[in-house]
Amino acid sequence: MPAFWRIPRSTTRVTERAGSRTAVALGAVLTAAGYVLTALVHDAVATFVVWQVMIGAGNGVVLATLSTYVVTRAPADAVGISSGLFNTARAVGGAVSGATLAAVMAALSSHVPGVATPVTGKAGYVTVWLACAVLAIVVAAVALCLSTRKSVRTRNPSRAGQRPRRRSGTPGT
Repeated sequence: MPAFWRIPRSTTRVTERAGSRTAVALGAVLTAAGYVLTALVHDAVATFVVWQVMIGAGNGVVLATLSTYVVTRAPADAVGISSGLFNTARAVGGAVSGATLAAVMAALSSHVPGVATPVTGKAGYVTVWLACAVLAIVVAAVALCLSTRKSVRTRNPSRAGQRPRRRSGTPGT
């Protein structure tokens, strides 16, 4: 259990050393690896738990880094809006992907004699895990397109990119 407490600190170190793009890409690749391993080797509870920990750690790195990325690149007067939009997009994305994957599992379900509701077989779960792995790889690829440019924070958006004005009475005026 103590290793779980190190993940946020590790995320910060990776982001500081390698940058946001690399941290998001690495987290997404870790997530994809966890999904692929889950699809391939899921017969024992212990291995299933290990793969789920990989997925959770990778997702944690992606979400923590993206949250920081969005907020640090937002103009000073739009940090709250940017954070809210990010969280809304994350929630909507989770709902849409959850519904889509549930539909895939329902399409791959079958009727079992003696069971009132259709049952999703192994193929349904494996398909969903592999679809999640593909989506994680897409996230890794998109992460490599993130801007590395730091934003310029300003209190007055109309003066963004302009030199600061000198105050009267200060040396050099």
